Amino acid sequence: MPTEPSRCPCCDRLVAASSCPDCGHCWHASQAISPATNYTEKSGRNAMPPRFLQRKLAERTTAIAPRLRRGARVLEVGCAEGDLARSLKSSTHLEYWGIEPSRDAQVACAVLDKVLPDIRAIPATTPQFDCILSFHVLEHVRDLADELTQWHRLLAPDGWVMVEVPCRSGHTDLETDRNPEHLHQFSPASLTLRLERSGFDVLSLTRGHFESPVYNDSLRAPRPVAPRRRCDRRACCSASRR
Repeated sequence: MPTEPSRCPCCDRLVAASSCPDCGHCWHASQAISPATNYTEKSGRNAMPPRFLQRKLAERTTAIAPRLRRGARVLEVGCAEGDLARSLKSSTHLEYWGIEPSRDAQVACAVLDKVLPDIRAIPATTPQFDCILSFHVLEHVRDLADELTQWHRLLAPDGWVMVEVPCRSGHTDLETDRNPEHLHQFSPASLTLRLERSGFDVLSLTRGHFESPVYNDSLRAPRPVAPRRRCDRRACCSASRR
């Protein structure tokens, strides 16, 4: 039976299979896994030998810490047990929130100021965040457009995002990512296009970042990914004449 055509979740091209010849994105056609239900009973999501965990945390802390001002509001989507938060808060006073649907949220609560199971649980009245961090989360998300819409809603006008995902399989020696929890395999083009289509400006993209021995080749937007804000010319011009 022929496969029903579907649209690429990153560039929106209509394709006959769950891979896009234009942007190189691959995805599960059914996208049946729901992180909100699949991860609820899991724990130890960040478990790995200490030397690998410290390598990952040190590299991320070095990349993020210089960009954080004292008192900044930070949201980490997929905070696990709160190891990155602990590292960043050790040197700078931050208001640090996290999103974590698994049981690791119970551990993270001791480190972060607030931990919620779903990003949609953040009230509309909550002050916007100066920074949103997301490491190895988007590949788990069924509806990328909706997830990134939430980021845009929660980010301050001058805020920035740092996002990291596996590059294709996530490993330099593997062609396919065999993790059944991963709904997406991003290429540099597909990650850029998805972020751009969601209203973010990707200032640069790098690869080869270490997540674990299994995922040693990750894509990252390492500079701030700033939200685009449409300028109302009349309002701007009026303000400039005051």
